[in-house]
Amino acid sequence: MENKKKRSLIAFILCAAFTIVFAAAAGVLLSLAPKNEVLSSAQGTTVTRVARSYTEDSWYYGDSAGSLVKMSADGDEICRTTITEGRAIRSVASDPALNGLIVLDEDYNLFTVADSGDALTATFVRAFSGGYQSLAVDDEYVYFAVPASRYTQFVKYAKDDLAGEPLARGQMYTCFRQGGNYQFQPVISGTIVGMYVDDSYLYVVTGEGQYHRIAKDFSLNDFPFLSEEELAALGATVASNGTVTLPADSYDSALYRTARKQLAAKAAAFDAERGRFYIAGADGDFDALDLSFDEIEGFNVVLPNTPATGALAFHRESGTAYVAYENISGVTAIDVSGDAPAVLYQADVAFYITNMAVPAGGGRLLVICSGNNRDNPDYKELLSADIGTLANKGLLNGLGIAAVALAAVCAVGALFTALLVFRSGFSSRCRVVARGIGKNWIVYLIIFGSLAMLILFCYYPGISSMVLSFFDYTRTNPTMRFNNFENYIEIFTDPSNLIAFRNMLIFLLADVVIALVPPAVFALCLIFMRNKHYGTFARVVLFLPSVLPGIATLLIWTRGIYGVDGVLNMILRLFRGEVLEPVLFLQDHGIVSLIMMGFPFVGSYLIFYGALMNIPSSYYEAAELDGCKLFKRILWIDLPMITPQIKYVFILAFIQSVQNFSRVLMTTDGQFGTQIPIVLMYKRLQEGDYGLSSAYATLMFLVLIVVTIFNMKIKTQEMEAGS
Repeated sequence: MENKKKRSLIAFILCAAFTIVFAAAAGVLLSLAPKNEVLSSAQGTTVTRVARSYTEDSWYYGDSAGSLVKMSADGDEICRTTITEGRAIRSVASDPALNGLIVLDEDYNLFTVADSGDALTATFVRAFSGGYQSLAVDDEYVYFAVPASRYTQFVKYAKDDLAGEPLARGQMYTCFRQGGNYQFQPVISGTIVGMYVDDSYLYVVTGEGQYHRIAKDFSLNDFPFLSEEELAALGATVASNGTVTLPADSYDSALYRTARKQLAAKAAAFDAERGRFYIAGADGDFDALDLSFDEIEGFNVVLPNTPATGALAFHRESGTAYVAYENISGVTAIDVSGDAPAVLYQADVAFYITNMAVPAGGGRLLVICSGNNRDNPDYKELLSADIGTLANKGLLNGLGIAAVALAAVCAVGALFTALLVFRSGFSSRCRVVARGIGKNWIVYLIIFGSLAMLILFCYYPGISSMVLSFFDYTRTNPTMRFNNFENYIEIFTDPSNLIAFRNMLIFLLADVVIALVPPAVFALCLIFMRNKHYGTFARVVLFLPSVLPGIATLLIWTRGIYGVDGVLNMILRLFRGEVLEPVLFLQDHGIVSLIMMGFPFVGSYLIFYGALMNIPSSYYEAAELDGCKLFKRILWIDLPMITPQIKYVFILAFIQSVQNFSRVLMTTDGQFGTQIPIVLMYKRLQEGDYGLSSAYATLMFLVLIVVTIFNMKIKTQEMEAGS
């Protein structure tokens, strides 16, 4: 016996030690896992664009207030300037060929921004009244893509004279051969994914699977700006829809070429050093194209999801491309510096990324993604992820969770062995239980299976909902972020929520009274009936309404009884005349009308009737011999004998009242002062605010569990008193 106790003591010490070790390891691993740093803009604004610097390891972001901010490599603000106060920044363009930045605000006003290191100086240049799509820069010129009516046009300016007149103009066409001619069809509202330039050409990648290589002087796509004589000299004819037909001998593929591919680009990047384009396609492939837009053989990566529009960042110093996705929070890092791509890692970063950049040092991945702001659904956050540790994020989180699970198992083992050591008789009871399980293993297998299903489908969702109530978690930003008690604070500080809880209390009191008093009265009346046939008829008549579906009952009340042409308004017109304006019961008397639905409230009379039928007749005979009157008999015999049924109906009515959202949702939709918390929970859930809806659900659960525990405690006390 002593040897067994010693072995149990050793096992307890080992389990306790392993619990501490695994718990400490879990804490260390989870703390080492990289966390995204939120870099917010000024209060009440949202981040719109982010761009890197090509002269130093710094970067820039613009916000909806019109501020352009320069940040250091460590994420500290260096300086800022205001582009257009109160007007959001639409685009921030940086390029190795630029001395500073080119910035456009939401009104398409173009600014150049000079960066002196510790100060930014913005200068207004011009306005693009028709809008703006993209730009590209070389050593001498800046090329803009701008919408013109239904089409896209290109404008070329000298880099040092952006306010001057354009040096050349062109239009975007789809060029293809037809017979002995070439046709140039204007691209209608083309989506430009990327626009790039090298020493020879301007390259345009669209989202419709078209890739254009254009001479930088636009000498073969400037048809709208040529005179009739110039068009005639080329042999070009222009149709009414803008399509240009050009003889084959006047066409030069070196001046304009269109490649049409199945590869529809969602995001693109240009590697000038290696002379290739990187395309994240709508079909979920990552491919590389050469300067002729031919796919490079063997250069393909199958991505885990559809890439997000425009969410591809290329870090030219390391030769790494980063791809974000539409429906998952991962970012894939791909090494493209060699002849074949290599996936470095995929890490969880953020949902709904719209813009990314990697500063020159390559230490940070900057992303703009959906933020948590219920007052502004379009709110965007700027996140900074440490690239050095991003590759290990999944591994560290996985190991941390595994360590938590092992710590929990060891803790259970430590508790069990502690009971073996410190509680006498525990081991013998365990043996008895084990023998009982062995004899009836089929029964216990069924019980454990049912318990597992309960845990999986009831307890786990309920506990998860409680945990979720302490997080910001929405459909627009599915990244869970702990917000302490903010969801609960919002519920209790919103006056409309307080009115909803007041209404819930009114409905609760009315529902409990209605569930107890009328059914008990009907059940007593049936008991007192002398005629057996009348009693049977009455029971059938009282039971029939419960056969009707709940939705049908609601429709009968809302339209057939409370409606403008319903029964109640017909009765009122019968007594007061046709000139009477109809009463809008649900609008003018919402709460009272909803309470009265279901009149005459037969409800659970069968429960009380069955309980009354089981009262021994000897009680009534004794009461009659003692001269007990009817009222006293009800008070001192009937009601005490059906107390368990009264408690059951009370708890059931309490729960159903708190959870009954169809009564309000299907009739008033919470309008006319009838709002209740469970309908608010449902609407927040439909809106995708899962954290706030979970807070509503948790509050209602607490109300129900407190009442249930209170009832069980009273019942236990009564049983102990009876024994």
